[in-house]
Amino acid sequence: MVDRRRQVRRGWSRRRYGPMEQQHMSRDAGRLPGRRVKILLVDPDPVNTGHFVATFGEEYQVLTAAGGEEALEIFAGSPDIAMVLCDQQLGSMSGVELLAEVYARQPETVRIIITGYMDVSDIIDAINKGHIYQYVLKPWDIVQLRLILDQARQTWLLTRENRTLCDRVRRYENRLRRASEELARSDRRLASLSSSLINGQEDEKEQLATRLSEDLGQSLTGLKLQIKLLENEINSGGELSRELINGNLQLLRGFLNEIIDKIRLLSSSLSPVSIDDLGLDAAIAELVRRFSRRRKVDIAFAATPLDRLFLHPKKKLVYRIVQKALQGFCQRNGDSLQVRFDTRDGEMVLTMKADRAGAQAMAGNEARPLDHTMVTVGELVNMLGGSLHLDTSGDGESMVVTLPVDSRVPVPVVGGADNG
Repeated sequence: MVDRRRQVRRGWSRRRYGPMEQQHMSRDAGRLPGRRVKILLVDPDPVNTGHFVATFGEEYQVLTAAGGEEALEIFAGSPDIAMVLCDQQLGSMSGVELLAEVYARQPETVRIIITGYMDVSDIIDAINKGHIYQYVLKPWDIVQLRLILDQARQTWLLTRENRTLCDRVRRYENRLRRASEELARSDRRLASLSSSLINGQEDEKEQLATRLSEDLGQSLTGLKLQIKLLENEINSGGELSRELINGNLQLLRGFLNEIIDKIRLLSSSLSPVSIDDLGLDAAIAELVRRFSRRRKVDIAFAATPLDRLFLHPKKKLVYRIVQKALQGFCQRNGDSLQVRFDTRDGEMVLTMKADRAGAQAMAGNEARPLDHTMVTVGELVNMLGGSLHLDTSGDGESMVVTLPVDSRVPVPVVGGADNG
């Protein structure tokens, strides 16, 4: 009886196994070569420890400790321990207390308790405090314990894989959230840009209507008045000399030519059709020449070849930027202007600057706000990913537009002047 009790305390059985069981054990032992998970065995009996290592040492990487404090030191130094097996009787610390501490430090670690003297209250404490995966009664059976360890290993691997997948899902969710926030910001910027462009278009329509009313309206009124005078002469019954008729016809031709010129001017300002025929460089040069002549502004013009820097869809936007910038800048400055195009570091730079005389002409107006034309310039520049800078300090007012180019072709700067 005493020998049997000592055998139970040592925790292993002298059971003999048949050929089928031995074959099963041998097959399990070599199931995962090179991928052994760690087991921490805590048992004060060196005989039990040695028997466990001899039985499962090929299947698992077995770490051993004789007491609770030693086990916690080993556990702290090996964060990848898959299972902790401990005897309930450890001296100053019980097995349940040890497993409760293991759970607090690393909940993923599988906890198994081995004992020969566990009553119902001990089992309840082990479940509630130690959150044990399984308990094994002494004497433990090798085949049964091997199955328990194999299931515990699978549980630990699945738990780790699940944690890895959860971490990956959280990272993807964070990326998705950041992408959604960026998309929302882009939508707000797009809505703001669309609103600004619509407002700019409405301002342009209003400006066009004003020009039609003022310029063409006055010319048409003059034409109508001249025709009425000629009708009155004819209806008066008096003799009409050839000189009088020719004079009135000459006046009518003048009014008609003036109206035709104004219509052509308005049409040319609405659509940059000359880009397709002349190219961007010639179209901008012609635009500057027309502004110089029409606005009676002395424009010093220096340009670098632009055709090879932009793809065709962007050329019209570049033309519109120059067109609107000239309109807005001429309204804000005196009777002379410098216009210059350069390329540097993969960017096109447009600089407009009032000379000293022009700066004196606009003295006192430095604090006025941007008009709608310059706001439209800013929106067009934003569409091409560029930047707009206005400077009213120093000798005068200047504007710098920077646009990224589509082709980084090294082009020498060509200077010239066109004062129209």
